[in-house]
Amino acid sequence: MSYQLIKKSDLLSKFDTFKYYELIFEENNIRTYEYEGERLIQDLRSDVHISLTNANLNKAEESLVKSFFSPDPSLVQYKLLKDGFSGSKVVEVSQVFSVPRPCKFIIKIGTKKDKKISVEETAVKRWVSNLVHSYQTEKKENSTHEALKYQFASIDGKRESMSFGDFFKNRCTDDIRDVVNNIFDHELFKAWEEFQVKKDQLVPIEELYKKHLSVDKIFSEIEKISFEKKDDDCNKFKNILEKKLLTYTKVCHGDLHSENIIVDDKSVFLIDFGMTSPAHCFIDYTTLEASIRFKLT
Repeated sequence: MSYQLIKKSDLLSKFDTFKYYELIFEENNIRTYEYEGERLIQDLRSDVHISLTNANLNKAEESLVKSFFSPDPSLVQYKLLKDGFSGSKVVEVSQVFSVPRPCKFIIKIGTKKDKKISVEETAVKRWVSNLVHSYQTEKKENSTHEALKYQFASIDGKRESMSFGDFFKNRCTDDIRDVVNNIFDHELFKAWEEFQVKKDQLVPIEELYKKHLSVDKIFSEIEKISFEKKDDDCNKFKNILEKKLLTYTKVCHGDLHSENIIVDDKSVFLIDFGMTSPAHCFIDYTTLEASIRFKLT
């Protein structure tokens, strides 16, 4: 069908403008999504000329991945790096041939109703791409999904990339230490450090972590495990929350766990900037430490 329509694309191109519509079935409702005519021809050519390997994507996600590449005959190879609970996926993509030098890209895909890709795009433009040139992004969408492509070039375009979690499981302590040092020596962290908003503040611990902790839930768990000493233990935890730390506010990644760090050899690349914003300076360090302690070890 796609081949037949492409043969007729010359006829379609004679119109000054035309549109086509996709029917979206959601439970008991049907809605339409409007495309410009040129997008129809591009999608048809991509379906015919671009092949994907290692397919773990549905049709809508596959269409988005293809749309980032020229519809010339080529093979696009990718692997799934992260499959989120909300339906978001992170894939590493590279063109196997028809390019002089293979280059890797990171593409994050999410559903439009979640709006997480749009939120991340806004954060990237404000706190990432305008500070570090290598983190430029491109956004695409279709009727059900949206995707963000990062210009991630590996060391040589060939070495295997992996999440920091997978790297941690398969490398020695010295290699892991080197990567952790590289994370916090990253050019993004250096740029964010310059955006200090509030300096030398004495702030209660509860205030620092209120966005990240459910205090009521923690008190409930303390009562479950403390038995006859629950009042004493609850008071101890309350005293901890009231303690003040000398801190400052700067731009932070906001969600720096092991799956949001991609390692290529020992170079690092950060993904998932949906929570990137000014926050207290400890949050990235504590998030990564908690991820290592409670997930990886």
